Amino acid sequence: MRGNGIESPDTSFESIRPYKFLIAAIVVVPLVLFGTIMWQEYRVELRTTRQEVLRTTEIFQQHALNVFETHQLIAENVNDRLRGMSWDEIGRSAGIRAHLVKVRDVYPQVVAIWLADSSGIVRNASEPLPAKPVSVADRDYFQALRTSDAGMFVGHLVTGHVTGKTDFNLARRREGGTGRFDGVIITSVHPGYFSEFWNRSARHSDFGTALVRGDGKILARAPRLNPAVLTLHPSNETLKAIRRGEQDTYVGMSKSDATKRMYAVRRIGNLNVYLVNGIGMKVILAHWKKDLAFYGAVFVAATAALLLLSLLALKQTREAQRAVRHWQDLAIRLKESTGDLRIITQRLQLATVSGRLGIWDLNVPENILIWDDRMYELYGLSRDVSPGGVGAWEGSLHPDDRDSAVEAYMAALRGEKGYDTDFRVVLPGGSVRHIKAMGV
Repeated sequence: MRGNGIESPDTSFESIRPYKFLIAAIVVVPLVLFGTIMWQEYRVELRTTRQEVLRTTEIFQQHALNVFETHQLIAENVNDRLRGMSWDEIGRSAGIRAHLVKVRDVYPQVVAIWLADSSGIVRNASEPLPAKPVSVADRDYFQALRTSDAGMFVGHLVTGHVTGKTDFNLARRREGGTGRFDGVIITSVHPGYFSEFWNRSARHSDFGTALVRGDGKILARAPRLNPAVLTLHPSNETLKAIRRGEQDTYVGMSKSDATKRMYAVRRIGNLNVYLVNGIGMKVILAHWKKDLAFYGAVFVAATAALLLLSLLALKQTREAQRAVRHWQDLAIRLKESTGDLRIITQRLQLATVSGRLGIWDLNVPENILIWDDRMYELYGLSRDVSPGGVGAWEGSLHPDDRDSAVEAYMAALRGEKGYDTDFRVVLPGGSVRHIKAMGV
């Protein structure tokens, strides 16, 4: 049956055998619904976890960037303090050592500060130096900065010659008056500084976070640093993600604790250091499995209820008749609503014409102004003239009103107040017209 463009459902039950209907109700429908819901739930769980991984990674990235920038500023400060001093003067200066100790004590992320000359000999430091000269010429940062100015170079984890602790160092090149290499300024960082922050901030126990150099050297890791795994294999998924410039999440296996996680990687500023953060897939699947058990119980009950409803539906054909009447009512209401909408539209058109109202629309990013016919009349322009953008509108404003009209427009863009103002415009013929403008 058809009426008013809406097709009503077929209410004939003779073509449907009861046993087929019962099988579909008891088996097919619940299984399809259950599978669809659980698949959607799984995707939602993955999407939620992905967002959490990305958000946490960006927080950890910013924290690491703040630490490295602090070390860079410290190195710049020390370099300025040493300007014009020879290494003999630096080595003898108690004031320089006192300054290094003061800076170290102010910043908890700084373990020590070292000053080494062009041969790699440490000439002054925030730590007491032994009688025997200490050399850093074998360190990767010293060798890299001796040949070129690489900016702030991040060395790999090493055991300190003086402290005996496992730290990694950030080094800055010092140059002489002719721009030649004249030593390095070194600040040390303990990996525990990062792992403590990550352990406090992580929401899940099965997380994994690390600072990794582009060559695969691990600088810090949480929940704990595995001394047996300090370098990633070239085939590691993290290194692959770094080489790809990965911005989205990926799934990889951690060699440190043999845990499969969803990871994200972010570079730390312009350094060759990356923040890797992930959540264990077991955590994700644990949530989903709980939902699986819950929805499984729900659908068992739903299947039994559906069987009962199906049997009742087969016995009560009057429900089909009510459905037909429902469709007819819908068709009537739709027809009435369509008529009402047409009347409202006509009233709006009459209101704008009789009220001498013009309607305009401004695309702010592209600076495109669109007018209706009445707006052209208000501004004394013909339809073949483009209204232009904000600049053309400003050009039409009366000089005495231009500043206040533009300020009202800018205040509305900034969200300070609504756009509701009065101004005068100069028509092409030279006459002046008062305009009342409102907008959202």
